[in-house]
Amino acid sequence: LQVTPNLVAEPVPREPVAAANAIAATYGQLSLRTALEYVWSLGIVVLPLQDTGAFHGAFWRIRNRGVIVLKQQTKSEARWLFDLFHELWHAGEEADQPERTILELPETDPERRQSDEEQRASRFAGNVVLSGRAEELVALVVNETGGEIPRFKAAVPRIATRESVSAASLANYLAFR
Repeated sequence: LQVTPNLVAEPVPREPVAAANAIAATYGQLSLRTALEYVWSLGIVVLPLQDTGAFHGAFWRIRNRGVIVLKQQTKSEARWLFDLFHELWHAGEEADQPERTILELPETDPERRQSDEEQRASRFAGNVVLSGRAEELVALVVNETGGEIPRFKAAVPRIATRESVSAASLANYLAFR
């Protein structure tokens, strides 16, 4: 925050389609690069780290300024995008509070898996990267495969192509679900 004093905090969108549309209107397409530019344009610093330990992702609001820290070992752009928008959702919560801290537990932690806030943040992220159609697309995969998880791997690329969405983002969202 000290090295970015000129960033001005802007309201964080609460509707995933509004965020996706804002990125498309400003940058032309959704990618990790355009998503990062968008989040920075909201006055939120993003620090990506490729290491292990301590936490998976985090959001801090300090004196009304936001910082997102993402920690992943994967090179999957879909995973980084999902995590970025997940943390952006946290950034929009309690917007009237000058201070806020969220440290993400591992995905397998029961407390995280059962948390309403974490579920809402993940649904927001999935709907940003899948243009507001996350649950509709999950239903298509489930219907086409009869709900048999081993068949998802073949169905996801087919459905993603047919529905003009990222297969990696759809697979990532299905893994969350």
